[in-house]
Amino acid sequence: MKTFQEFNEAAALAIPAAVRLAPYVLPAIGAAANLMKGAQPRTPNIQRPSPKITAAETQKRQAAADRKAAAKERAEAKAKEGIDSLIGSDTERAEAKKARESQPQIQRRLRQQAMRERMKKAAEAQGLD
Repeated sequence: MKTFQEFNEAAALAIPAAVRLAPYVLPAIGAAANLMKGAQPRTPNIQRPSPKITAAETQKRQAAADRKAAAKERAEAKAKEGIDSLIGSDTERAEAKKARESQPQIQRRLRQQAMRERMKKAAEAQGLD
């Protein structure tokens, strides 16, 4: 066993060395402590929930699914009504199709009419009328 004198001498030598190594040793000790915290065992109820589903939970899930399905049906019906009101009846759709098909002829007639009016004004301005 060491005497008190020997212990004091050993401590006097060890303290300056420990002070110089402290910036390197302390972070390593902290990292090791953090690793040890993560390695702590957890109770089974924290690791995974119970696979057993109660009757009440089953009923709640089914009620939520039913509400979601009903809301989806209502949204689809509302969207269909909105589309039908925008589209109109079959006769209105047929008239719109006919108008789209005849649009180039209408545009050509309007251009010809505008050109005739310009030529008539130019002839009047030149005194050729």
